[in-house]
Amino acid sequence: MSPVVAMLIVAVVLRMVVLVLKHPGFPPGWGGEMSSVASSLASGHGFGSPYWTDTGPTALVPPVYPAILAVIFLIFGNHVPAAGMAGGALSIFLSAAICLPVTSLAKSLFSEKSGRVAGWVWALLPITGYSDSLYLWNTSLYGLLLTTFLVVIFREKPSPSVKWWMGFGLFTGVLVLTEPVCLTVVGLSFLWVAWRLHTNSSAIKLIILSAFIAAVLPAIWVTRNRVVFGQMVFLRSGFGLELAKGILESEMALPFRNPEETRRYQKLGEVNYMKVRLAEAKLWVRQHPKAYLKKTTARMVGWWSGGKHIPIYWFYGKYRMAKRVLFALPGVGCIAGIILLFRRKNNAYAILAISIVAVYPVVYYLTHIDVRQRAPLEPFLVVLAVEAGITALRRLKLKRSR
Repeated sequence: MSPVVAMLIVAVVLRMVVLVLKHPGFPPGWGGEMSSVASSLASGHGFGSPYWTDTGPTALVPPVYPAILAVIFLIFGNHVPAAGMAGGALSIFLSAAICLPVTSLAKSLFSEKSGRVAGWVWALLPITGYSDSLYLWNTSLYGLLLTTFLVVIFREKPSPSVKWWMGFGLFTGVLVLTEPVCLTVVGLSFLWVAWRLHTNSSAIKLIILSAFIAAVLPAIWVTRNRVVFGQMVFLRSGFGLELAKGILESEMALPFRNPEETRRYQKLGEVNYMKVRLAEAKLWVRQHPKAYLKKTTARMVGWWSGGKHIPIYWFYGKYRMAKRVLFALPGVGCIAGIILLFRRKNNAYAILAISIVAVYPVVYYLTHIDVRQRAPLEPFLVVLAVEAGITALRRLKLKRSR
């Protein structure tokens, strides 16, 4: 058995064990908004109704994962436990498969040894209780696509093939429609590649072509939103709702949890409802700037430390300090890994790495945070942290041998 196959098997088995121990089963409404939209698709009612009642078209969630889940519903039954089990199995395999791009990314940035260790760390370390595989959500798929995207971006010598760059552009478009939050990473990455290869005019043309193709699928989705809502709606409609949830710090801010909000959502329609929630949230921020700053600061700390604002679902309430340490290690280690890139004269890589780490979480600082929001970035943090750990152990070993 090859080491890669062994790594994947271990990753799958561990996640299966955690899923069995942690999964809440299939209570009414399981799967949340993604599952509700998938159910609407599978029943022939189109991409809509995110809150288990017929409310028409939606742009609350991005389209890729609900479409995949809808296919699962068509095969196993519409929103039945068997379909939920199949969706959970898919999340497990997607999460385990992240071992492969993690290994490749660590090799590209550092060394063969770093790649092997990083792959096994992703397979074994229950950083957040494998939260990416615990939900019927886009988390595992998004994490796999985002890490694969970074593998391509950090390649030493990009391909000169036109077809290759066209394919990469199409892949990037799918990534954006899986989770539009990645637009910050995608934008930074394309600009970085263009800057790095700015003296190569043919390479710049390929990058522009790839970026153009990457924009096609999101543009089609935005056009769809314009047509079905009669007004401009970007890739997702729910920023106002996300901001309101962070202000209230309660699930009761969501229509899914609050019958009063459900009635408001139905009465106003999705777009107008989101505008009202955004206006209410902005008014609260203007009236309570210090309180909002305090909440934002707490979210920033919680994002990296696993504080009270970001519960870590691993062995329930036990071992709280151990969970926080495990959660914080990749964040602390990634900074050390970036410093190593600078010291090893890989300044270009270090600049992109620190830009991604700094910019990616900003939207969550401003709205609200959850453990699964950091999970897609976790593989990149692990790659950087693993090299920092390897270097620290090497130096300790040398010091002891003197």
